[in-house]
Amino acid sequence: MEVFSSMVIEDLDFSKPIKHSSLVDIIVKKIVANTTQDFNWYLNVLPREEGNEDRDYKKIVEIRIGYEEAKKFRKNRGAILRENQWKDLVVRIMA
Repeated sequence: MEVFSSMVIEDLDFSKPIKHSSLVDIIVKKIVANTTQDFNWYLNVLPREEGNEDRDYKKIVEIRIGYEEAKKFRKNRGAILRENQWKDLVVRIMA
């Protein structure tokens, strides 16, 4: 699990487009919005005990997407982002 966690952090680069969205569709079981800026992503990467599928997830990494990352993402798509337009996003990856 630590290897997976380090891969998620090391490969996180919002300055480039996501190329493997079908892989994301396969791996991500569900996304739960806790607030408009706080999300839990539940991954489909480990076998689950029948009947406990939704209860035996553990947080493997928490990612904060700040203004600078969001600005790079928008700039890469030809748009601008002003600092007052952005609130940090928090994404917890659960597996």
